[in-house]
Amino acid sequence: MKKILFLGVQALFLLGCSTPPVETRFDLNGSSQLQILNESPDSIPIVLDNWPYLPSDENQHLDTWIPPGKLLNLDITTQNWHYYNLTVDTQDFRLFTQPNMNNEIQVTDGAHRIRFSGKHKAINEFLAKRHPHSDWGPRTYWNQGGGSLAELLVAYDSITDRQKKELYAASNLPSWYSEFESLRLDYVNAASKLSSTRYRYKMLGIRDSIPKDFFKRVMGTLPIERADLAGVDIYMRFLGWYLTYQISPLPSKKNPAPNDPNQAFPLIRIETIEQSFASQEIKDVLLTEYFTHVIDKGRHVWQDEWLKHIHSPELSRLVTEQLQDNPLLPAGSDLPYFYLKDEEGKTFEPTDFKGKILLINFWATWCKACYKG
Repeated sequence: MKKILFLGVQALFLLGCSTPPVETRFDLNGSSQLQILNESPDSIPIVLDNWPYLPSDENQHLDTWIPPGKLLNLDITTQNWHYYNLTVDTQDFRLFTQPNMNNEIQVTDGAHRIRFSGKHKAINEFLAKRHPHSDWGPRTYWNQGGGSLAELLVAYDSITDRQKKELYAASNLPSWYSEFESLRLDYVNAASKLSSTRYRYKMLGIRDSIPKDFFKRVMGTLPIERADLAGVDIYMRFLGWYLTYQISPLPSKKNPAPNDPNQAFPLIRIETIEQSFASQEIKDVLLTEYFTHVIDKGRHVWQDEWLKHIHSPELSRLVTEQLQDNPLLPAGSDLPYFYLKDEEGKTFEPTDFKGKILLINFWATWCKACYKG
């Protein structure tokens, strides 16, 4: 699902001041504004990508041009403290925002042509200088099988330490942001260790010696339950990996093995979420993300009684809408049309599989385990 909302193109540019934010909590329908004023003599290309946490399949994408002297005003889905990606005339930025706040950018002609203003001016200036912008890029080598697990853990800690030093060296940042970003980097580090170790073990078949206290050491003193961070992307990813290790720790091969594994794993996931957290807000957000993912990727698995686990009427309604938008095709329905080639170059269409059960695997080129296999 892709959507972007234009609020208008105006001739005036509204300037804001940097002030500490009010308390931010998860808001499914929260939004912030982005205003880009083109003061240069030429039209400039703009590309925006924003991935809200809910629904799990939603992406805001915009690829357009801003004429000279015009202001582009955009409404950005913002459910809590949040980052999104923006490219302005081939320059890549990662912007920080929160619900009901403005980010403002002026593009001029000259060497220092991009200027930030608005509520988070100092933060976005800091982010523009930070390198790299990605949380995951510096960790690619180890994630793809480079080095040993021990080297991976040391390297990931080193990356986080370097990022924190850069953060603390920026003296003009609001203290609340420095505290938030420092904690966020800790969640990035922990989530990266958990995901990389599992990816190497399960997908790449690398049998590193995993210490018995590995999970405990990775968790350290990180707070597991932070309802104020519900919907913050990396915190929710961290919780996702936390739950995965609760269900199936490494190197144990503990797996659900009932009569119907398609039904079993969702039930185990639901039960683990219910037992792992006291905050109903965190439970609701995690369950909603998981349910929307199940509906999107495995609609036939869904059971209506699962919906009772979500207490929030708003989030329950979101799941219901997802179900309505993804109905099960009745038996005998026509297969959606496709025209595909297999590895030997043979072509296939739906009529070739009439009366048969069909599974189509698409391998991502970035997935080392996929193309290695």
